[in-house]
Amino acid sequence: MLINRPERYHDESISSYLYRLARANYRPLGVLLASFGITRAEWLRNMISEDKLIHIADHLVQDKNILHQGTYFVYRELLDENSDLYLLKNRMKFCPDCYREDAYHRMMWGLKPITICLQHGTRLIDACPSCEKPIEMEQFMCGFCKCCDFYYKQTKSISIPFDSIEFELQSEFHGGLFQNGIMFRNIGGLNVKQYLRLAYHSFHLLEELPSFLDYSKKHIRIFHNRRGGIQQNELLAEAYNHVFWMYHDFPCRFQRVLFEFLKKPRKKLYLQKKTYEALFQEEGFSLIKNEYEQFWINELENGTVRRDLSIFKQNHDLLLRKKHLRKEEVKQLTGISYPKLESLCESGQIDIISRQKGKTKQHFIDKDTFARLNEERQFYINKREAAQLLGIQRNSIYQLLKEGLINEVHTAFSQIKLIRLDEVLMLLEKSRGVFYIKVKGLSFQQVLIKYSVNGLTISKLLKFIHENVLHPQLAVLNGNLSDTWFWEKEMQRCIEILKSDKQITDGMYMQDVMQYLKIGEKKMKRIIESGQLIPDRVIVWKDGRKRYLFSKRKVAAFKQSISSRVDSCNSTAHS
Repeated sequence: MLINRPERYHDESISSYLYRLARANYRPLGVLLASFGITRAEWLRNMISEDKLIHIADHLVQDKNILHQGTYFVYRELLDENSDLYLLKNRMKFCPDCYREDAYHRMMWGLKPITICLQHGTRLIDACPSCEKPIEMEQFMCGFCKCCDFYYKQTKSISIPFDSIEFELQSEFHGGLFQNGIMFRNIGGLNVKQYLRLAYHSFHLLEELPSFLDYSKKHIRIFHNRRGGIQQNELLAEAYNHVFWMYHDFPCRFQRVLFEFLKKPRKKLYLQKKTYEALFQEEGFSLIKNEYEQFWINELENGTVRRDLSIFKQNHDLLLRKKHLRKEEVKQLTGISYPKLESLCESGQIDIISRQKGKTKQHFIDKDTFARLNEERQFYINKREAAQLLGIQRNSIYQLLKEGLINEVHTAFSQIKLIRLDEVLMLLEKSRGVFYIKVKGLSFQQVLIKYSVNGLTISKLLKFIHENVLHPQLAVLNGNLSDTWFWEKEMQRCIEILKSDKQITDGMYMQDVMQYLKIGEKKMKRIIESGQLIPDRVIVWKDGRKRYLFSKRKVAAFKQSISSRVDSCNSTAHS
């Protein structure tokens, strides 16, 4: 039975209260803890479970919920599941002025982010001022260090100016933690949970950088081991002060930190960079994310980093925010050669910026200029693309160019001549005919194969279509030339036209002359041998056979002379 029951201070930790309770009842602390089923580890960590709090409340006739407010479990409600990251375990810190006023442990001293006492404007002490050993709860409650017998009430206070960054930060943090206030309104406003997440990830940027707040050129040391724990309150204060400093004048100071961070060894930089970027998977940091991404975009343009950086692999759209492109990127995207780019720069059509990096010279092209070139490039296609669009062989494109059905032009973005896309589309629309559900006759390929001996080519076929001699059928809706079909009667008419044109230009073959004169082969040979009709040209084939070409005019004259002789003979006979 506990006879003496001292009153608990409203901000006192349960561990502190249990120590004072044991002392008030002249009991060893271990005996009191055992009577409540509390282990020494639980007492040192100030983490007393719910069922044990109920047991204590029953003995002391106190409200269990009020006792719960004295355990560190209460911070889980304020700081969510990550609260253990921000709690001191198996050690403590204190304000010397508060301790001299009332010797008990305040709850807020157990939070790592709280580094000063706002009431007295002093730094919290976490090590013995005499021997520098960490302070534990039992030593603190006893009042002296067990290693060197130093009395903690003799600890000198370390004043923190009221106009300092640290005091301003601690004021905002207290307001956010205990009054649900908003911090960092300049970056969109953060609650305490968000601020602590921001600070934790930012530590990985700041670790080992030269101090921005101390002109002695010392380096920021935050993590004391590989697990990422923070050991001393002084180092912790410096870490949180730098976080407050870098985001207080955002984005200017944030950029300064990133510039220094970029100087780290690559292996360490990539590892810490990845840890920091995990912050952006959480909500509430869009302004920081945009500025962070823009920094790496700028460094990419400056040639400091390459586009294979993880941030660009994770978000390819970031590359669209660049203002300049490397010369090699432009070549890859447009096919423009380096000499062509240089000639375009000399003629003032594009702007190239050159930067010296070590022994190499890097060249960058204004993105707006590239966009204009790239946009214009979309209106032109090469021969292969034109052939695919029309549905014909690439070699056939030369035929269309020769006949003037499409045209090649020089452009600013290619060494070879290109074809305007709209010309090809217009030719296709003009030539592919009308869609039929059931097509009849001969297909496009069948026509070209069957009548190639008659001199039919793609260009001549298209001209017949354009002259309305042919009315093609389209087998596929919005198809190309390979999907067209032709009526056989119309094709026969075209072949007759080709033969007639060929006779005018090349002449008549012997077979055509025989049909025209209505004579046999033997008589034709006698006429040739007698010299009455001499061929204008003799074509000798590879196998030795000969083909004779006769001028149509001569053949017509010969026929006229035969007719005249026949008429003369008929007149004489009649007389």
